[in-house]
Amino acid sequence: GATLLREDLASGIQVGDHGSTFGGNPVCAAASHAILDRLTAPGFVESIARKGEQLRRGLKKIARKHKARIVDVRGAGLMQGVECASEASSVVKGLKEKGILTIKAGETVLRLLPPLVIKPGEIKEFLAALDLVVGELKP
Repeated sequence: GATLLREDLASGIQVGDHGSTFGGNPVCAAASHAILDRLTAPGFVESIARKGEQLRRGLKKIARKHKARIVDVRGAGLMQGVECASEASSVVKGLKEKGILTIKAGETVLRLLPPLVIKPGEIKEFLAALDLVVGELKP
């Protein structure tokens, strides 16, 4: 891990002022190394872009189908927000009943931030579940 500060703030702390019980140990270092290897593997970033586009296309399709229930879809890549016409908590609850954990951003936005290693088939399953849950909502 690392802590980054603006130059004007950095002068306010000295070595040892900011630390972590977990920072700098061999297990954390090995985990960080494994993550960096994965992130820099050939084609990994491109695969994330493809999966993000798959998710966004699917969300837009669901939004068109359920115009009275979904106001907007916005975001970048795999980080997406689905603005609902009513409280998003009912969508979160419905997805949870189908084994999918999500969270809200504010009262009406379903926040999506799946792991970068999500598989295209898992995105397809999520979209099918979301379509069913949104379809069950009252307009």
